[in-house]
Amino acid sequence: MFELFGSVVGALGLAAGVVRNLGDIAQGGRKVLDFADNVLGLFRKKVPAAQQPAVIRQALAQVAALPPAEWDKKVEEIVELELAGKSAEEKKAATEHLKLWPARIRTTFARPEDRSGRTVPDDFTLTRAEDLAPFIPPRLSRFQVGDSPPAAPNWLLVERLGIGGFGEVWKAQSKRMTKTFRAFKFCLDPVSQGNLELEMENIELVQNELRNRDHIVQLFEVHLDGESPWLQYEYVEGGELGTLVQSWPNDVAVRAALGVQNLTTLADTLAFCHTRIRLDDKPRALIHRDMKPANVLIGKDQTLKITDFGISHTQARQAIDEARIATVGGVTVSTATGGFVRAGTPMYASDEQLAGAKPHAADDVHALGVMLYQMILGDVHRPLNKDWYHVLERKHVCRPLIELLARSIASDQRDRFQHAGELADALKSLPKKLTAEPVVISQADLDKGLTAEFDAKYADADAKNATAQKQLDRREWAAAVATLESIFHSRMRDADLHARAVAFRDGKRLVNALGMEFAIVPKGTFWMGGGDGKCGDKQVSIDRDFYLGVYPVTQGEWTAVMGANPSAFRKGGSEAAKVADISDADLKRFPVESVSWNDCQTFVQKLNEKLKESGYKYRLPTEAEWEYACRAAATTQALCGWNHYFQSPTNTLTTQQANFSESGLGRTTKVGDYRPNALGLFDMHGNVWEWCQDWYDSEQKYRILRGGSWDSGSTGCRAANRGRNGPTNARSSYGLRLCLSLDR
Repeated sequence: MFELFGSVVGALGLAAGVVRNLGDIAQGGRKVLDFADNVLGLFRKKVPAAQQPAVIRQALAQVAALPPAEWDKKVEEIVELELAGKSAEEKKAATEHLKLWPARIRTTFARPEDRSGRTVPDDFTLTRAEDLAPFIPPRLSRFQVGDSPPAAPNWLLVERLGIGGFGEVWKAQSKRMTKTFRAFKFCLDPVSQGNLELEMENIELVQNELRNRDHIVQLFEVHLDGESPWLQYEYVEGGELGTLVQSWPNDVAVRAALGVQNLTTLADTLAFCHTRIRLDDKPRALIHRDMKPANVLIGKDQTLKITDFGISHTQARQAIDEARIATVGGVTVSTATGGFVRAGTPMYASDEQLAGAKPHAADDVHALGVMLYQMILGDVHRPLNKDWYHVLERKHVCRPLIELLARSIASDQRDRFQHAGELADALKSLPKKLTAEPVVISQADLDKGLTAEFDAKYADADAKNATAQKQLDRREWAAAVATLESIFHSRMRDADLHARAVAFRDGKRLVNALGMEFAIVPKGTFWMGGGDGKCGDKQVSIDRDFYLGVYPVTQGEWTAVMGANPSAFRKGGSEAAKVADISDADLKRFPVESVSWNDCQTFVQKLNEKLKESGYKYRLPTEAEWEYACRAAATTQALCGWNHYFQSPTNTLTTQQANFSESGLGRTTKVGDYRPNALGLFDMHGNVWEWCQDWYDSEQKYRILRGGSWDSGSTGCRAANRGRNGPTNARSSYGLRLCLSLDR
């Protein structure tokens, strides 16, 4: 026990303070895996290789079974031993973190044969960071055992069931009827809280129309006020579908039969939601949109029960956003869902859902299709790759079942079963025997059959992806979209190319004759100057849409307009030694720097003269426009109070998110190397300071700089931080980003 959890505490103290590392872990994604790598690295130094599997199993089993008081005592011993000499604040943070592990372990190990999760599965192994990640609590808990939920004084929180990016899940006991339990799901993520208000109609439908249905976890009560809104669900003691699938025999015929049987139950249940609910005497489809094994719980007598109806849209949106930041092996490690086998929402989401389209019942059908594929293979880690058809054929799955699956997961929504009732009918019409006898055929015969047909489709997809890339290079957006969407299946399509082509075709992006890319920023009113969880007190209106550069202006773009490159980080520049190993092609994509505000005005003037035929006007953004765009056009007080903005906002900046002083590069780096914000704008934090149009002061002595740079600390890179300097000053950390006005 001490070896493993001592390594956890040791990893928390590596490179930065424990409190800081806890903040990094809370960001999820790659950071969780980095932390897990550090834990395993320290552990392997302490324990001989031959003993490591047994020690890990024993440690996890002991912690899962320990009474809370005993574990708390052990935690204090471990922390004192590992963090001797550290501050009281760091010790307290590490202690609170370790106290979350038992519930996390029990949730992860819960399964039909051990619903308590206090024993380790026989086939469990832990050798990689991905194996450890599900056990790592991603945030400190807001609630403790013995608390009562806000506005629910008659309930007592007795066991934390889960903790993740969305919030916390607790088992609660009635104070009056002590044998009565409920599950309280707290929404603690500010972004999700804002979205939750939009789910009220669905929440009401779940409460009123799905009450007492056998295969749906009942939603009893809702409280959406205050800082910790919650939903009170029926408490289901068992594990989730993934653990059940894992227990099935290693026989494709048996797994296919069990998969079809269980999926039929789920499809029948969703069919009621899709087709038989009425609102104001009109049909109203209630769509789950976050169907996955982790959201199917196992009740008494192995009864399947779908959970999270009513908040599934919000959770799915959050999981998709997190996965855009970092998804490893199909496992969105920052999204805690419970159960030993974990799978991220994006694995089950349809193309329309990933693109942000309105909900459709066929979204649930797509998710059920992916789940069926995984059940047949006995592996809910398995993503639906482009070879899925070959995989099932090699397993001798019968043709009708393969065709049913193909229609369930069709890339075009119109080609799918339109609701779960159609899928249920198709499942019930399958033959009793779901596998075909293996047939020995020659390679020549095989080449004439389906394998050759699909190989040809893969080759066609590769060729079309290459063609689309060339079309994008020529800025032929509509043609690129058409080429990519003519590919047989979306899984064969280059998703990044498709997203980029659609964004430009739909007018969300624009490219000028020099190849400079701009993203549209919609008009709106926001709270300026906020941070650290509190919005600013100044409301500012952006009255018109405008375009902002997707990237800071690059060295290549500046040179194309000005004929010379003033940058320090270039071949022949004052900081040439720091970029000696960078290719000339890459340096062209480094941001231009060492430019003054006056230099930028000259650049803007020449660019407008050079591209005057476009009808647009290039300029520097105002300070308000810059901050509004940095905050991804956020307009609510909750969303305007964060320090840094990527796909989701955060108050802690990590070296995986931006190039700033703690990154250790000591120079600029290629634009777009880090993830963008939700508007698709890159490098809004760090890399180079960006000049804005405004004066900083009424004396008109200084001009404004925003965003921080490669030599700034995280505080300097905050969305609200204001830099300044005289308009003639130029430094190797000063650059620019262009605004493109829609005034023609």
